[in-house]
Amino acid sequence: MMRIVIILLSVVALVWGRELAPLRKAPKKISDRHIVVLERHLDVEDFARNLFDDAALFDQRPVIASKLRTAINAVIVDMNDEMVDWVRSLDGVRFVEEDSFTQVESENWGTDRINQRDPPLDSDDSMPLGLGGNIFILDTGVRITHEDFEGRAQYAAKFVTGVNTDCHGHGTHCAGIAAGKKYGVAKKANIHAVKVCDCTGICSSSALIQGVDFVAEQKAGGMQNVVASLSLSLASDTFAEAVHNAIDLDVVVLTSSGNDRRDACRLIPGNIPEVITVGNTQEDDSIRSSSNFGECVDILAPGTDIVSCGNDDDTATSTKTGTSMACPHVAGAAAILMADRGVAPRDVSDTLVNEASADKINGLRSGTPNKLLYVRPVAIMEN
Repeated sequence: MMRIVIILLSVVALVWGRELAPLRKAPKKISDRHIVVLERHLDVEDFARNLFDDAALFDQRPVIASKLRTAINAVIVDMNDEMVDWVRSLDGVRFVEEDSFTQVESENWGTDRINQRDPPLDSDDSMPLGLGGNIFILDTGVRITHEDFEGRAQYAAKFVTGVNTDCHGHGTHCAGIAAGKKYGVAKKANIHAVKVCDCTGICSSSALIQGVDFVAEQKAGGMQNVVASLSLSLASDTFAEAVHNAIDLDVVVLTSSGNDRRDACRLIPGNIPEVITVGNTQEDDSIRSSSNFGECVDILAPGTDIVSCGNDDDTATSTKTGTSMACPHVAGAAAILMADRGVAPRDVSDTLVNEASADKINGLRSGTPNKLLYVRPVAIMEN
């Protein structure tokens, strides 16, 4: 009977001149969760309320998991396939996307390398401090009590079930690289932990979209020098649109190029031109063999055998390898450019690329720019 109702609703929609909104399938679908993307003029609260009320004809009502308004106009809904077809027939629905998941990528000499043009390393990692920078780590969470964060880290938001703190270690390690006192680049920047991945490192598209929307809200609310560090990728059009819109609000978004030995242009958000996509180098200035490559890579940074903060206790360290470790080096540099040098958010990407050390990296695949991250040391800044 319910299937007949759905078919009739679809026929009525066609008679009225409305085709069903597209349904975008996910390669790694999460149960019955869907992201309903709406036209910008629609009020999300009204749509969600009407959706729940009008679903009385179904045996099971939809569960509204979240309502997004800033980076994307959307509702995240748990509903079965028959209800999805009905939602696709509603006015103002642009498309419906199945929720999916990705996983954090993991496989410090790095801060020593990036403040000098050429080796050998000089055991000096002095750089501007990034005071006033706001780095959002969208990851597995952050152990905010770690001594290397000096009280500058805070729980900002959580879009997965479970505890606020980092029960995996990836997010804490990335935060330490971006802004730790001992291990980090921007040693006085603020760290905002946005937990979008669970204790196993699995991250749903809906959680990531909510995380990006949250960061966009902070920027829209007046926060300055906002950097979003995303050491992951995901096949989701909604995620891509949310990132685009966050950038339009002057959020500086960075991502890792990935560790699959393939073209970085095949991954979201690395294929978005305005996103700063980061590849991984080794201590001998060669590219890591697993690092993704190609013209969508904007810049490369140290990402191999990087020592940073661990999540076991407040003094723990860990050593990790991957483009995930390269990305927060550049996130810290972006915070420094805005907070210490007054570079406008929309000029950060060009400044990073133009000031990078050129032609230092060995073993690059064709099309990958030979640009190694460079951060002016304090002595040069003061001259």
